[in-house]
Amino acid sequence: MSNKPRICVVTYPRPSASIIPLSNLVKILFELSDFLSLITGNEGEHVLKTHSNISGYSVKYKYRSFIITRILSHITLQLKIAINILRVNMKIDVYVFFMGEGLLLPMLICKFARSRKYPN
Repeated sequence: MSNKPRICVVTYPRPSASIIPLSNLVKILFELSDFLSLITGNEGEHVLKTHSNISGYSVKYKYRSFIITRILSHITLQLKIAINILRVNMKIDVYVFFMGEGLLLPMLICKFARSRKYPN
């Protein structure tokens, strides 16, 4: 049995300009892990399609200009990402939030799910 961690990378849905950095991170982490999962969206889905050796989920997000719909859309996005984190949680040892510093709900879900995975 290997001592390599099972890693999940979580990002906001990515624009096309960030695909190369995300793809490079995925390549590096794949070499360091036994299992790699990616939760992203929009153009980030391209990374899932080009790296067939990783698993993951893609969440669609559309930027809204009206403040109320933007807030509701952002809450919905965070819920979808959190649900996908719960889907892979039992397979994951380490979560990496890449360009996802505003994903508060998914971070809290990771913290809560991790505490339930390894009770003291």
